[in-house]
Amino acid sequence: MTVFKRWMPWKEQRTMSLKLQFVERAAQKGSNLSALCEEFGVSRQTGHKWLRRYRELGPLGLVEQSRRPDSSPGGTGEDVVLAILALRNQHPSWGPDKIPGCSSADSLRKLRAAARSCASCAGSAK
Repeated sequence: MTVFKRWMPWKEQRTMSLKLQFVERAAQKGSNLSALCEEFGVSRQTGHKWLRRYRELGPLGLVEQSRRPDSSPGGTGEDVVLAILALRNQHPSWGPDKIPGCSSADSLRKLRAAARSCASCAGSAK
């Protein structure tokens, strides 16, 4: 009976250790950043980003950061969300077709009026 040994054609390493190796090698005198980026399979822009973050924050700068934006100016306003939730509490079977849209000022007025009439419902949604 033959035992097959499983192997992978690549080295299995954690992302953080690879980033640290990259930064350490980039800090060596005479290192070629372009060649290092090619060797590690990252763009030069990413290589520069890792170096900048490492200089500013140390090893913690190499931790993956959220790509979520700090704000969403085009997002739905909190008052509109509360009005929709109030309507959903008052009418659980209503879906997006029955709840007035937020595309016009008139429908927004309807939503706010519905939210005021369901103020007690909105308090229970918390």
